[in-house]
Amino acid sequence: MPDIVLIHPRFDSSYWGLEHALAVLGGKAVLPVASLPLLSALTPPSYKITLIDEAIERIDFDRCARADIVGLTGMFVQRNRMREILTELKRRGAFVVVGGPWITVQETDFEGLADVVFVGEADDTWPQFLKDWAARRHLRRYEQTQKTDLTKLPIPRFDLLPNEEVSIRQHSNDAGVPVHL
Repeated sequence: MPDIVLIHPRFDSSYWGLEHALAVLGGKAVLPVASLPLLSALTPPSYKITLIDEAIERIDFDRCARADIVGLTGMFVQRNRMREILTELKRRGAFVVVGGPWITVQETDFEGLADVVFVGEADDTWPQFLKDWAARRHLRRYEQTQKTDLTKLPIPRFDLLPNEEVSIRQHSNDAGVPVHL
């Protein structure tokens, strides 16, 4: 059974990140990551998938090094952390694929750190890559040029996220008004 680990890196602390407010309210993230559960749903059921949202849990690099494929996604604000993660994964000899908003905008930013790059959406290219990888003929670059037909996408595999990430907590603010996180 092929083994895949998909990682969403943490954000650097910022005004907009709500890190300090979340700590006071007992939460770890504002919203669950949607891209990793969707990629999981696009993956054949014969694959073992582990999702890591670094906002919730630390990356087990030893675990990642044992996986057949490690995927990483992220945005501009996560690019420095992405580079750190990719550098460590490559140091450990992991087979690494990178996709998401930042690599789509700046495709060469992680040159030499990724075995495969996904440009644009991966709704069509991820399943194609997995077929190619299984046949040992994967490409170094996949680009989805067509818009995704959202009516054909499967339901994301939110069941693979840690329970605490997808649960909704109710708190009250100072005025006694319920606040949902």
